Amino acid sequence: MDDFDKAIIISFDQSGGVDAQLRTQAMAFCQSVKQAPNILHLCLDKLRTTQFAEVQFWCLQTIEELVKARYQLLDVQEKLFMQNNLLGLLCKYGLQEDTNQSGARPYPPFVKNKLAQIIVILICIDYPSGWSSVFLDLLSFLSKGPGVLDMFCRVMNTLDEEVISLDYSRKPEEVLIATRIKDSMRQQCVTQIVGSCYNLVLAYKGVRPPLAGMVLDILHRCIAWIDIHLVANDTFIALLFDLLLSSQENIEVRGAAADCLLAIVSKKMDAALKLKLLCQLPIQGVCGSFAEKQETDLMLKLSTLFTGFATEVLCCHKKLSGSESADQFATSTEELLDAVIPSIFYFLNYDDEDISSTTFQFFSNYVMAMKNVKFSEDKKSSHLTQMLDAIFNKMRYDPTDKDSLDVPDKAGKEEEERMSDYRKDLLGLFRSIQRIAPDVAKNFVKVTLSRIFGDPSVSFADAEACIMLLYILGEGLSEESLKSSSDIREMINLLFSGDISCRSHRLVALLYLETVIRYARFVQLHPEYVPLVLQMFLDKRGIHHPNSDVCGRASYLFMRFVKTLRLQLLPYVEVVLQSLQDILSSFTVSNVLLRKSHSMSFEDGSHAFEAIGLLLGMEELSEEKQTKYLSALLLPLCNQVNK
Repeated sequence: MDDFDKAIIISFDQSGGVDAQLRTQAMAFCQSVKQAPNILHLCLDKLRTTQFAEVQFWCLQTIEELVKARYQLLDVQEKLFMQNNLLGLLCKYGLQEDTNQSGARPYPPFVKNKLAQIIVILICIDYPSGWSSVFLDLLSFLSKGPGVLDMFCRVMNTLDEEVISLDYSRKPEEVLIATRIKDSMRQQCVTQIVGSCYNLVLAYKGVRPPLAGMVLDILHRCIAWIDIHLVANDTFIALLFDLLLSSQENIEVRGAAADCLLAIVSKKMDAALKLKLLCQLPIQGVCGSFAEKQETDLMLKLSTLFTGFATEVLCCHKKLSGSESADQFATSTEELLDAVIPSIFYFLNYDDEDISSTTFQFFSNYVMAMKNVKFSEDKKSSHLTQMLDAIFNKMRYDPTDKDSLDVPDKAGKEEEERMSDYRKDLLGLFRSIQRIAPDVAKNFVKVTLSRIFGDPSVSFADAEACIMLLYILGEGLSEESLKSSSDIREMINLLFSGDISCRSHRLVALLYLETVIRYARFVQLHPEYVPLVLQMFLDKRGIHHPNSDVCGRASYLFMRFVKTLRLQLLPYVEVVLQSLQDILSSFTVSNVLLRKSHSMSFEDGSHAFEAIGLLLGMEELSEEKQTKYLSALLLPLCNQVNK
């Protein structure tokens, strides 16, 4: 190790074991070396000889700075010198790894990636005008072995990520550079690149599967901007489906094949041509072929592929629905959806939430498209019911979290927050179904409610999920439905009079109260339910619930209930006062220990006082009764204060 190597290694030290002054001196020395007129040659010489990763990286970093600052000032020969040396390094990095030279350290990924970045920078600056052969040169090196192929993949992936891909925000000048590169590649070398990818996948899928996966990754990144017929042909499609379906193939290769197929079906093109392409893909051969669970990563890619395929079918149908051949296209649409939707339902019901959630957006789109897709009513109803079943099952809490959520402890709070987030898409899908097929949604909730409330030993998770659906159902109900629907009356009867053992659980109790308020207008239209609801608010299901969260929320919701149904509550004022006497009295107790015996806060208690004030302030209540009730309320309170 010479002094130059030592200085670079010291300057990179992050361990704290190097004297700060020495490190500062080393950094200053390295910076001064960068100003040398022969710095390019120095760096290239070091890259050929050094085995220290820090020195390799420093030299590449310095060359990168030179390229950005001075490359365009070089003459033709100097540019050619730099191009050839960088390609030489690329081969060297690949060949050293393949030959496994004795005593030679493997080049770390960050060094290889830095070299790939420099080559991409040169491509951005000088392709095709000054370096027209770069891609053809790279292709010619692939026969040298897997190590060189690895470097080729790094260059192509870096080019996509830093220049071409539209997944990242690009400045206008960057878009122009990407357009120039893609246009030139289409004319010069894309066909050769795609052909090489095909041969490389065949060559490496059995002996070096990760490399075959990297090659497929290059391909799937390119599909969006190359001629679709280069990959959407009998030869390539057969290879991709063979890889995907073969249980003998490496999981990484199968997943990469799924990515390529997704890129093909997602390719932007004329709707009629796209539908024709989708019809030609043997997707039916994949659907139903994964009855047994595979690796999670592969299942995630399969789910994304199926939902992507079906989404494209719906998009084509929407665009072609007004064309002269709409009926013919509609037949193709129905056949394609018939083939793929059962598999999407399989993934919707999958245990892994990451996998099942990939289907939510498709099903939302599918529900919205149902009025235009010529499926039979029975099929639509069947599909909607399957979605509703899945929604109910997916939105349930894990029963093993019962105690953690009832307390709740830290884990319970985190799970409640997570589930609240996760449910947003599920409940959004439920709302979509309710808008498109209100009778189907209503019937599903009614049947589920009857089953749940008919089971005395039902779990808190089932009860909470069922009540949640009834709560959401109440959002879209018309005045007429609340007034005259027999189904709504039946569900409200179950809610108000049904007795389930888990009703005392915090989550169930809170949602139960919220749902009662959601249907307060129903109670207003059907006064015979007032005693049931009033009793629920005043007993251990509401304001006297042992959980402070529940009793506090019950106090606020009871105040809202009183505002809505003041007149209907007139005959029950005395019952309310008697039931709330202990709650109201507790707020005048001076003994701290006695005060703490009730868990309602002062703020929550103020809602109870406000509810009482609303009842006693009604004009319809006679002055005599107002005086009587007010005295009955205030005298005990005054006595408590006087004590």
